[in-house]
Amino acid sequence: MIREQSRLGSNRGAARVSLTWLIVVIVFALVALVFAYISQQDLSAARAEADFALRAQQESDTRYEDSLTVSRGLAENLGFYDREGADRTVNTELVQQTIDSLRSDFPGINSEVRDFEEVLPAILSEKRKLVETVDQLRTQIASLEAEIDTVKAAQSNSLSEKNTLIAGLRTQLNDEQANAEERQSELETRLASAEDQVSEIDAQRRAAERTLEEDARVARRKIGTLAARNKSLSDKTAFTRGANVELPDAEVLAVSGKLGQAWINIGTNNRLAVGVTFEIRGPGRPGELEKKADAIVVEVDKTMAKIDITDLRDPFRPVTVGDVLINPVYDATGERYAVLAGNFVGAYSEKELTMLLAEMGIIVQASIDEGTDMLILGTETFVDEFGDPYDTPQQPSDLPVYALAKSLGVAILPYSALRRYISI
Repeated sequence: MIREQSRLGSNRGAARVSLTWLIVVIVFALVALVFAYISQQDLSAARAEADFALRAQQESDTRYEDSLTVSRGLAENLGFYDREGADRTVNTELVQQTIDSLRSDFPGINSEVRDFEEVLPAILSEKRKLVETVDQLRTQIASLEAEIDTVKAAQSNSLSEKNTLIAGLRTQLNDEQANAEERQSELETRLASAEDQVSEIDAQRRAAERTLEEDARVARRKIGTLAARNKSLSDKTAFTRGANVELPDAEVLAVSGKLGQAWINIGTNNRLAVGVTFEIRGPGRPGELEKKADAIVVEVDKTMAKIDITDLRDPFRPVTVGDVLINPVYDATGERYAVLAGNFVGAYSEKELTMLLAEMGIIVQASIDEGTDMLILGTETFVDEFGDPYDTPQQPSDLPVYALAKSLGVAILPYSALRRYISI
């Protein structure tokens, strides 16, 4: 029984050992399956990674080949690569050196230009300018060549003319040499004649010197005469200069304020005529006479005359008895001589003006002489002193009488100055 139990125990122990090993084997099998599965997953992942890496390598190789193709094309188009070696890569350092070199040759390429894309437009612009310059130079060259051709033609013509002239001169020289003896004889004859002429001219010179001395004596006498005449004229016209101009010529005797008229103390006995004008002056500042108005003679008696008062300056300073009248041209005592030149128009004809001046003691002459005191100038004239018409109207200053008056020192009085003191 005990043995059976021992056998039974032994069998049970063996069964337990077998079961353990079975479990172990199963575990190992499971582990193996797990490891196999894991290994299979890692293998698939590794294969996937290897495929991805292979594709990436292929794409990289493709991009490299494309880049290499582009680089080769760029090198072939741009240059700057080792033409002897297998490397077709553009040498960027050489490119940059070339751009720096272009900057020194082309002012348009500044420091902001970095690559050939920016360099080329600047070079093309410079090229266009150079082409234009070359065209202009070619045009200038063509023009200069044409001028040179013209100069050459002219020189050729000049040379031909020169040769012709030289030939002519040589012929003339030969003729002159052939006639030298004859001409020498002729010149000797002319020399003798010239010596005779010199003697005659010398005699004429001495006669001319004597004539000039006589003319000088006459001129000196004439200067003396003119100086005396000038003094006489100065004495005659003293009333028109300096303080004499301001001396009163008449005095107001009576005034009619309503009529604007007055009576003065000179008349025909004093060579006063109708139409003569005066300035009326009265007391102003101490020792001075101030102008009050203008006056024109309208009626004349022997010892008195009536005047119209015009251009009254101040209504509060009317003309009063005792005021004086002044006219620098009017002279009540002296006698002067005048000549009229030009055309005279206005209220008086030349004849009437002559009569009016005569009443004032101014005698009108037909022509200027040493006794003439003044030349009165009118407007332009259309006929000469003989009544013949001029081709164009002549101003009085263009007439011969004007030049004569200046040479004799005669006073020249414009018509406008005369009209200021005579109502014409």
